[in-house]
Amino acid sequence: HSAWFPERVQLFKAIREIDDQYRIQFDNWISAMRKDWESRIEKSAILIAELLRKSLNCKITGSVKGLSKSKRQKKQLSLLKKYEREVQDLIKKSENDIRALFKHKRWHKKLYMYIRKDSNLFADETIKVLGLNQKQLAVATATAGAVTGAAIDMSVGGSSFLIGTVLGAAGGGVVGYFLPPRLTKVSHPLSRFAIKQEITVQAATTNPQLGFMIIDWMLIYCYEAMRWSHAKMQTSGYEEKDGAFTHQFDSDLQKSVTKFLKSCLQKRKPDAFDKLLVSMQNDLTTVLKDISKGEMVPTKK
Repeated sequence: HSAWFPERVQLFKAIREIDDQYRIQFDNWISAMRKDWESRIEKSAILIAELLRKSLNCKITGSVKGLSKSKRQKKQLSLLKKYEREVQDLIKKSENDIRALFKHKRWHKKLYMYIRKDSNLFADETIKVLGLNQKQLAVATATAGAVTGAAIDMSVGGSSFLIGTVLGAAGGGVVGYFLPPRLTKVSHPLSRFAIKQEITVQAATTNPQLGFMIIDWMLIYCYEAMRWSHAKMQTSGYEEKDGAFTHQFDSDLQKSVTKFLKSCLQKRKPDAFDKLLVSMQNDLTTVLKDISKGEMVPTKK
């Protein structure tokens, strides 16, 4: 219990060389260990992908009918706080599920133990640490903007000759590079005379940073869970404070993730979304395998 998975495999391999009599038995143990470990990784990837779907589909709505301007502002703040709690509760549920997968009873990683100043996923200090860097976010936001622009082109029968796509991508990139990332979108009534007098809070539709931040935190959580030593009661191996993972993704993987995050916010046919979901699960499985082998560690963005 004082070593994590790669160290245990190496230990078993070393022991099996001592005596040929036990080689087959140790080979069977190593094979069983690998199957169990890979199963935990695959299940973790499924849990993270499902967490993203639920988090990005989360919407909080509240009536503002008959309220004054100041009371509407207070209502909006209340709904924002409620939305943040809902998302963080979903994350806690996934944390508990992953903790159970790795059979930890006395260990539980919390955000405030990693981000020094605040345990809130939506806090400025957290945004500085998790998710994409400024340049990467500009590209990802442009990609999301291009998807929106393409929808505009389709809505006019293609007569705009992809003008919507170009403007959507350009506008998204500018927002992603020059403005601080907005993780949420707040929708207000069009006027005080609209039939529905409601405020709705949800994930930002053209900024994928929230999704990348959730992925980052869950990868850090898995990284720590994989390395926790039951005997030493501490994490084994390398740890960099304020490090993260998603900014290390190559451009193709970042695009693939952005496409999935965008699909969570759009109405798609079940078959089309299921394909993207499976692709996301496979991508996360690959990343988690690299993390479990020590080939990927958290670094500052």
